[in-house]
Amino acid sequence: MQAKTVTLVFRLLALGLLSLALAACETTPPLDPEPDTAELAADARARGDLDQALALYDEALETTEGERARALLNLRAAEVLLLQDQREEAESRLQAARLEEPDDLVDDLTAALRGRMALMADDPESALELVGPQLPGEPGARRQLMLVRADALAGLGRYLDSAEARSELDQELRIEADRERNHEALWQALMQVPMNELQDIMPPAPDVFGGWIELAFFARSHRFDRARLQEQLAQWAERYEGHPATERVLARVRDDIDRTQVAAGRVAVLLPLSGNLADAGRALRDGMLAAHFSDSGNGTERPQLRFVDVGENGAKPRDAYEQAVSDGAELVVGPLTRDDVEAVVIGGDLPVPLLALNGVPRGTEIPRNLFRFGLMPEHDAAAAGRFAAERGFREALVFVPMDDWGRRVNAAFTEAFEQGGGRVVARETYISNERDHANTLRRLLGVTGSRGSEDAAMRKDADLLFLGAFPANARLILPQIRFHHGDNLPVLATSHVYTGNRDDRDEDIEGVVFMDAAWMISDTGPSPRRSELARHWDSQLRDQARLVGMGLDTYRLIPRLRQAADGAMQELQGATGMLRVSGDGEIVRDLVPARITGRGVRRLVSDNGIAE
Repeated sequence: MQAKTVTLVFRLLALGLLSLALAACETTPPLDPEPDTAELAADARARGDLDQALALYDEALETTEGERARALLNLRAAEVLLLQDQREEAESRLQAARLEEPDDLVDDLTAALRGRMALMADDPESALELVGPQLPGEPGARRQLMLVRADALAGLGRYLDSAEARSELDQELRIEADRERNHEALWQALMQVPMNELQDIMPPAPDVFGGWIELAFFARSHRFDRARLQEQLAQWAERYEGHPATERVLARVRDDIDRTQVAAGRVAVLLPLSGNLADAGRALRDGMLAAHFSDSGNGTERPQLRFVDVGENGAKPRDAYEQAVSDGAELVVGPLTRDDVEAVVIGGDLPVPLLALNGVPRGTEIPRNLFRFGLMPEHDAAAAGRFAAERGFREALVFVPMDDWGRRVNAAFTEAFEQGGGRVVARETYISNERDHANTLRRLLGVTGSRGSEDAAMRKDADLLFLGAFPANARLILPQIRFHHGDNLPVLATSHVYTGNRDDRDEDIEGVVFMDAAWMISDTGPSPRRSELARHWDSQLRDQARLVGMGLDTYRLIPRLRQAADGAMQELQGATGMLRVSGDGEIVRDLVPARITGRGVRRLVSDNGIAE
């Protein structure tokens, strides 16, 4: 939580300083003639000589008698003081600028400056409340009000709204340098919009802001497909001739095409290719090889892969890592299990980057050069929690197994759901090898009345049940939930509830909504697609589809790790989900909701809850 707060503060300060600099470069058209000294102060402010500007504003105040003119001079002095982060002094100038009678320009400028102060205090919500009633505002204050609104929306995580606000602001700017800065901030906001949110509004209205949205969508969704991106950019430029993004932003997107790849290197891949986990290791290996052989290289050499067995008959993980480094590996991928990853991490420094294929225990110090990517159950459970909160559910029941896996998914779901405004009202655990969960479910569901009686009913304070279960357990539990009067209670689960294949036994879990990668639900995603691989690996995909997909994505991540290390890696559409990197080097998967139906599994696209 602390890291999140620091990031927010940094973002707001950066945006705030950018906006203030932009505002300072604009010359506010005066409604009243200003003394020569005030004009000199405005020139000094535009040059960045803030001390001189403040001194000249004070000098102008000594010779100005009109109450309104003095108020405007104090407001301009307050703006300079905020540029110098002197908030207390700026507050005293705002107090000095107060007028007994309402004045539109003074009131608008005051609201803009107070909004800027709220942003500097890490309070974007108050900033938005301050400037909202004043918009669109007097011409002399409109730009400042719009800037605060754009920055406040970004601070609240409403990046699409922030980008739209900046698109509107663009029409108010006359100085080319200020427009360029605004375009950069607009583009950065669009880069933060969740990819599924951009996808939902495609194609946008064919106006100026729609052009920004389209360009951002193409730049992100086809970022690692050079030929497709070049084709889309050419079509965009033809459709939006004269668009504000054409001169600089479009050129930068084109330049980025050649910078997204890293030089080919030697990659050691540590996988269990013997022992109990050999099937999982081979599925990952085959996924990586499938991606490797379908990789055209886009003009660059493909990575050189060397697979090392760290299974029961292979090397110890830390020894294998150190040997790979000695052999000249520029990147090490693996190992697969949580324990093996921990063994490598605690064994010493990581002189070359490690893309681990699992997570590390909570509280582990993350060393330099460590990236983590895997099908961790916490990711699925957190995605379920966010999805439930976004769909308006507020009171959830939780039913998970009494083991470490259950504790992990329970914690991840609960944290994400509560952060979204929800509340877990009750939770229970079950023993996986038991078949009868009647007593536990009656407690969880708060069933009143005797079994089979007409007055029996479940609790009224829950609108959702989160179930942590694998298919066999889910097929036992769901009918028992329905028997104990939970027929109308929506059930949300993780991808573990679905095998990845149509199964007649799934009639017992029809209606369950779960979070999974789009690749598992429909034949979508980058090539090679699941249907293409099924021609040769049908049986392996039936048993290990997710691990094969993980192997595909592992290979695709190899040339992106340089951007990830620099904090510049953007979203990558993969077989296991939409991939992005967190601040501490974890590759996070954004999943999609799907429902189990009598005709198989279908992706959930409705915005009206999850119940039929």
